[in-house]
Amino acid sequence: MKCNRILPIIVFVSIAQLFYGQERSVIRGEYPDHPLDNELFSSRDSLSTVQVNLFTYGRIGIEASEINFRNLFRNFPIYVDNAKDIELMYYHYVGVIENRKQIKRYVKRNFPPYVPAWGTSGNSGWKSDTGKFSTWRFTIEQAPFRIEDKDFIHKVEQKIQLGDEVWEVVFKLWDTTYHYYVFVDSKTYEVVRYGNMFGRTIPQNHIDYVNSKNFSNGDIR
Repeated sequence: MKCNRILPIIVFVSIAQLFYGQERSVIRGEYPDHPLDNELFSSRDSLSTVQVNLFTYGRIGIEASEINFRNLFRNFPIYVDNAKDIELMYYHYVGVIENRKQIKRYVKRNFPPYVPAWGTSGNSGWKSDTGKFSTWRFTIEQAPFRIEDKDFIHKVEQKIQLGDEVWEVVFKLWDTTYHYYVFVDSKTYEVVRYGNMFGRTIPQNHIDYVNSKNFSNGDIR
């Protein structure tokens, strides 16, 4: 009889551990292709580890460089939870990289003190009271901006080649306007995502969650 009394308690604890294990999974990252990026802790919800990005999601192929930026400006307010804090104003074509000095000059402008230091943070999983959830947002360091690793900046410079296109994205944050440079391979039309703040990878399960939620609310874009 003792065993019969203990059995329900053991089952209850196991169920509680199951829900607790499904409570949260976290993805955090500093930069695309950076060691911290895509560090995914999956819950028992069997979440997808497929990664997408704001430049390419929504189209099967990229036929021109500008498509990347149309996608970015469309996807940003939909899939970034704190998009209202970061106003994407406009983008435009700057020119083509002709020498290494230009690369150094543009890349330098993409790091503090010219722009804030950025990261990403997200939670995905299942809560026993509200069901499935997913969040993905930018984490932004307020002034004073930290000094970036010079070795990492040098690695970013090495990813950019002569002939690559330069595009400028202008955004507003904390009532300040910032200018950010994006590099695009002129042959493949692909954005150089290494070290690119807007090129962070997003789990496909977060995209699916937002799409499903919008569809349920009748917001079909």
